[in-house]
Amino acid sequence: MSQVIKGYLGVFLVLLLMMSSIGILSAFMIVVNAQDLHANIVDELENSACANTVIEECFDKAKQAGYGLSVCLFYEDGTNCQIASEAEIPANSGESAYARVELEFPLQIGFFQVDQDHRISGYVR
Repeated sequence: MSQVIKGYLGVFLVLLLMMSSIGILSAFMIVVNAQDLHANIVDELENSACANTVIEECFDKAKQAGYGLSVCLFYEDGTNCQIASEAEIPANSGESAYARVELEFPLQIGFFQVDQDHRISGYVR
């Protein structure tokens, strides 16, 4: 009788470990994909000196991936411009000294009932 209980307990613990591992690995892959997209956006903005067309393409990429993108341009005279959508891109975006790029993405782990929004931030010089 005790062997049956130990057997069922062992199977239950293995299944619990397997489900939690799958949830953690899938969450890790979501984070890695978001970090990869963020790094690509930062590289493209650095290589283009924050050109308007490139900023529009970056917003398109983030929207296609289901992420939120925010770009804050900082100018040499101390002013800044927060861009949260394609419609807010200024005409003089290429004159910025540097920019902050924030990518917001949802992180969901179904087994643990986790549903949060996370943000990755980086700078373009």
